[in-house]
Amino acid sequence: METGKYSIIITRPDVKKDTTTGNIRLDNKDIIDCYFIEDIYSYGIVGKLKFNDLYGIVERGPFTGNETVYIIYGEDDERTHEFYIYSVNKISQITNVESSSQNAVEITFTDNMFINLTKNRYSRSWTDTLISDIIKDISTNMLDVTSFNEFEATQETLPYFYMPYWTPLESINWLIKRGSGATSKKAGYAYYNNGEGTNFVTLEKLLANKSILNTGLKTPEDYVFESPEDAEYRNKILGWTLQGIDNTGTNSIKGAHVFGYNFATKSLYDRSHEYSTSISQYTMLGRKTLFPDISNDTMMYSLEGDNDTDILDNIYQHNFIRKYNLQQCVSIIVRGSERRHAGAMINIRWPSPIKEEISNRNLAGRFLIKSITHSLNPYRNPPYRQKLILIKNAYSDSFYPGLVKSTKKNVTVI
Repeated sequence: METGKYSIIITRPDVKKDTTTGNIRLDNKDIIDCYFIEDIYSYGIVGKLKFNDLYGIVERGPFTGNETVYIIYGEDDERTHEFYIYSVNKISQITNVESSSQNAVEITFTDNMFINLTKNRYSRSWTDTLISDIIKDISTNMLDVTSFNEFEATQETLPYFYMPYWTPLESINWLIKRGSGATSKKAGYAYYNNGEGTNFVTLEKLLANKSILNTGLKTPEDYVFESPEDAEYRNKILGWTLQGIDNTGTNSIKGAHVFGYNFATKSLYDRSHEYSTSISQYTMLGRKTLFPDISNDTMMYSLEGDNDTDILDNIYQHNFIRKYNLQQCVSIIVRGSERRHAGAMINIRWPSPIKEEISNRNLAGRFLIKSITHSLNPYRNPPYRQKLILIKNAYSDSFYPGLVKSTKKNVTVI
């Protein structure tokens, strides 16, 4: 498939679900906008499609929302994603057209994961089972997950777990924050779909990844702001924004007391946590963390009721690292590549505005891809572009001496 080329096909529910027969292939010029998002903080992939209906889709259907949307895209490796319509948002008259018989259709679509997570409730129970094995069982038998791209087992075994007519989403949300990785030894799991498949892995394992994402370039895979030798360089940053520190959201990462209950002694467990000790357990993408020592374990009191102190600690650490990683995010726009995926590591050569410095002391170096918005728009150049939300949970080597230093680091020498 040539650079920037893509196809969108809509299949009716009474037609065999393939991409070769009995389908309506939208002409790219009739696509007003289309995008879909993969995110390590989200279980499924969601997106929107708006197109001019010059094919009579609404009339022939009628357009019930049971149709399947196939998106075929790729520069080097052609890929196909199957999506299901979640809602038909709006059907309206095509603008600048005299006849009101022609219309534009706007829909929200999701992958099968999102639908299976929420549509059914189950009653199941497990005894003396690893948390990760329970999640794998739910994934296989309730979510139609045939295999995992990446799967990190948990350390914890639950003596029993009863699923009281919960949805798979409710069950996984309860389980996921109580486990810690057998590889990373840390809490803070992410369960998500990306272009590579389904993943169940700790954020610590993703942050500690030393491998840089390979998109097939012969030159170094660094992301740059200027590329005079190649105007079409795939990793050239076309635009960027930085989300700064938000102190209104720091209360939950300063510290907390997490309470459980000892059924044998009829007494409370009280687990105290502070910023300085929590941050030292996780890999930072820089030499200095984002804050000075803001430790204060009186900022939050959480009543959980669990009777295992390790699980109580996991609950806090799970919430801590997920919230902390969102404190400084960078958004960049680049040319589209189907080989990029959420959860991968990239390196940015970020120049410094200070004449005496070569690289930006705060922002140069490694970033973890939190999410990718794949945007397909025939009226934009390039027609296939991606918006990457990147986690930068530490400064590469800040001038400011008051910041807590990183204990565990994953940095690039620039």
